[in-house]
Amino acid sequence: MGITLPGGCRKLRRFTRNCWREIRLSRTRCTGRGFWLGQRGQPELTIRQLQRAIELSPRRAGFWASLGLVVLNDGQLPRAIEALERSLAIQPANPDALINLGNAYSRQRRWADAASVYRRALALRPASPEAQTNLGNVLQELGRDDEALAAYRAALALNPAFAPTHDNIGTLLERRGELEAAMASYRQAVALLPSHANAVNNLGNVCTRLGRVDEAIGWFRRAIEIDPSSTEYHSNLLYWLHFDPSYDAATIVREHLEWKRRHGDPMCPARRLWENQRSTGRRLAHWVRLAAFQRPLRVSVHAAATGASRPHLVRDLLLCQRHRD
Repeated sequence: MGITLPGGCRKLRRFTRNCWREIRLSRTRCTGRGFWLGQRGQPELTIRQLQRAIELSPRRAGFWASLGLVVLNDGQLPRAIEALERSLAIQPANPDALINLGNAYSRQRRWADAASVYRRALALRPASPEAQTNLGNVLQELGRDDEALAAYRAALALNPAFAPTHDNIGTLLERRGELEAAMASYRQAVALLPSHANAVNNLGNVCTRLGRVDEAIGWFRRAIEIDPSSTEYHSNLLYWLHFDPSYDAATIVREHLEWKRRHGDPMCPARRLWENQRSTGRRLAHWVRLAAFQRPLRVSVHAAATGASRPHLVRDLLLCQRHRD
């Protein structure tokens, strides 16, 4: 039996409209708060808000695509691929989702899958220099250099000021041995985007292959200024300083110590040599075995009595057992 009273029908329709309004508002709040949290560098909370929005509307392709992008930027590649594929299953003609899926495949080194997805994106959005450049990168990884160069040229035809494309063309030409042409491409990338540290570093590498070590050192120093956290750029500088006679040994040592301070020390935090509890009021006894004679030797260190302990004398012995009196 259905509702026969007109008033009941109106109440039911009003109730249904209110329910859908609340659902739409909830979805908007979840996605809006999620993107706000993402801008504040809180990807876990962003993912949680997007998941709540998906629970309310599991057939919204945009929510799945947004979730895929967030988890991709967070480094969760399998989860990103799953979300982006779900989005494309609902809305196949989404070039942004296709490009992001291609990026995820590329980071998994699934070059053939990435190339296929980028081509699908270009079929929907031919005027995309990013997709053309990414396709060129994938084709270069597959060893199809001529096709890669054609993709790069197509990207530059769309946007001649896109610095990463010039940098990638330089990489391809350098691998072919066309060093002067590669240097011209790298210079063009740096002219368009002076903060492009990778192109600056590549200029240094080409200069070393051309025998222009002093110029290469200048490029490496500039790359370090742009990105001081890069061990690659700093290591390139240290290596090639040894081939420039204008730098003496003391200067090179100082540069190595600077590398240690900037990169080495953060990699190797300070730690205690011995794990036993420190105490100046108790005698420490170590059971050790000499590696050469395989005979037990007991070494006692009484820090409180002598005031000048020598734990480093024990350090070179093969420690079998540590024992405290």
